[in-house]
Amino acid sequence: MHRRASAWYEHNGYEIEAFRHAVESNDMDRAALLLEGNGMPLHLRGAASISLNWLASLPAAELNARPALWVMYGSALLITGKLTGVEHKLTAAEAALAGAEEDVHVRDLIGVIAATRATLASLVLAGSPSDADNKLKKAETAMQITRPDDKTNDLVELIAPARDAGVSEHQEIDHAIDQVIVQARRALSYLRPDNLPVRTAAAWMLGVASQRRGVYSDTRDAYNEVISNSRMMGHQLMAVIAITGLGQIEEAEHRTRTAAEYYEEALRLGGDLPLPALREAQRGLARMRKNAVTSSLIEPLSQRELQVLGLIAKGLSNKEIGEKLFLALDTVKGHNRRIFEILQVHRRTEAIARAAELNLLPNHREQH
Repeated sequence: MHRRASAWYEHNGYEIEAFRHAVESNDMDRAALLLEGNGMPLHLRGAASISLNWLASLPAAELNARPALWVMYGSALLITGKLTGVEHKLTAAEAALAGAEEDVHVRDLIGVIAATRATLASLVLAGSPSDADNKLKKAETAMQITRPDDKTNDLVELIAPARDAGVSEHQEIDHAIDQVIVQARRALSYLRPDNLPVRTAAAWMLGVASQRRGVYSDTRDAYNEVISNSRMMGHQLMAVIAITGLGQIEEAEHRTRTAAEYYEEALRLGGDLPLPALREAQRGLARMRKNAVTSSLIEPLSQRELQVLGLIAKGLSNKEIGEKLFLALDTVKGHNRRIFEILQVHRRTEAIARAAELNLLPNHREQH
């Protein structure tokens, strides 16, 4: 009955239910075939937990006979946030594949192994430097707190680059960047052209690592591949992240207008999605708009003029400002005239409003 149910569900397009019944029928070959999912494994389509439970129940001999299962085992552990067990499964997969002819299927498995390792190395880049094992353990603990079985969004949030990550001088971080670049490039060279989900992830991680290294030409190439693949798949998340990354590069190279255009595009595409990259795009666009307004000043205010402006905002009179800063009244009035001229205003209230808009007042400055 389970075999018949599995066949019926598969025929009607319900592959996860078909897999469940194949497992119940103890049909190893059918379950393995369904799990592979014709190039899109089920654990990447919302069946991570059930896939992992079945894989964990299999003896090593069964997994060795089907190396693809070892590969999916490691990938499923990654997707469910069980990071510290991933490398063991990947090593077992490589051992099972040793000596196999490198046909298209085997090459794709090698590519998935490399992409999975690139993800592990990418997680080492997150946060402050510490040894890699501890970072994986901390990330695993953090991801087990969240409720969904699929931790893809958690992984993305940990890996997504900060705007000012820059080129690292820390040896461990530099080594991790090297590992990401090597493994991501290996993945892209082995993966099938139509394996878009894994290719997109590998290209994104290559872009992140290249951005951290400051090699922006490689970063642009990688992010553009992510955007192209994402459009073909209709995958909003990765496209938003990559477009935001392109904006960060433009900002780093002081092309504020182009950076703003990328940030705006990311926000249009992302809509109301609660994505880390969307928040980065929002912050980036705010920075670009602030820079555009600030650049409209005739010239910057001096430190003393900023002090006077801050006291004006606090409501102090010219006499009180002079007493506080030990300045003559005429000197204070001179500072006022120059402040009004630079800010292109005529009244104190206008000066305060303009200064707040330009983030010139101490209590309005953006916290970093």
